[in-house]
Amino acid sequence: MKDLKRIKEICRLLEEAWSFDPYQRLGQFLLNYVFGSFGKDSHIYMKEDEEITIILHNFVKKFREFNNILKPEVIKKTREMLTELSKANQKLSNKKACCVCLHDLSDHIDEKEGWRCHMLGPDGFQCECFLRKSGFDSIEGYELNKRISQVKEELELGE
Repeated sequence: MKDLKRIKEICRLLEEAWSFDPYQRLGQFLLNYVFGSFGKDSHIYMKEDEEITIILHNFVKKFREFNNILKPEVIKKTREMLTELSKANQKLSNKKACCVCLHDLSDHIDEKEGWRCHMLGPDGFQCECFLRKSGFDSIEGYELNKRISQVKEELELGE
């Protein structure tokens, strides 16, 4: 006989996980989160209770971690770190640094789909930075201080 305690455990985990995304209907939530993207993972009939328990437990853990990211003290520390990074970048040079690789934006060559950095990394190999054009009209959208300002604004909106 199966352990009856598993029913309460699954229901408790389901309640907690579902509370992170309460706008989804139960069936929608189960298909999207428990049984794979729209049920493509495996049929509900084939999932063992232990597997469902593990899946729900992992989602609850990830949702809790995500909620901790948005706590005011984390936002404050992130804002302070971004301010320091911005100040350090301004002291280093008047050039516009890439927010991905920190090389100058002028060292990125236009390659239709985006801009590729043509500098060497600290390891002596070609920098792997590739800035996609989608979302930005120009390479200036990847400028470090501009991106820092945008993130600070987003953090303030979230408070």
